[in-house]
Amino acid sequence: MVRTDHHGRFQRGDDEEVLRISPVLSFGSMLGVRDAAISGAGVAKIPTILAESAIAEGRLVEELPDWCGAAKDLYVVFPSARSVTTRLRVFLDMLNQWNGTDFADG
Repeated sequence: MVRTDHHGRFQRGDDEEVLRISPVLSFGSMLGVRDAAISGAGVAKIPTILAESAIAEGRLVEELPDWCGAAKDLYVVFPSARSVTTRLRVFLDMLNQWNGTDFADG
């Protein structure tokens, strides 16, 4: 395994800190990162939406509650409003509830 340094950006209000991170494990899935952290593999920087149930259940502990990762834009692309299936509608409703944005408002 090749170890590489990464940088993690953390924000609190107008403050921003950039930390050099040397990961021991690498995953292609944030769910894998979360599950490894739950199993005790170490500290993980994962989206709140993936961690909140494990935090509520006491399986994860939030280490820096006043800090968050740098915001990232999220786009949902689909052909037209007529192509919104029930499955897509449920997903969009979940995103709208979580983010407070109407993703189907195109």
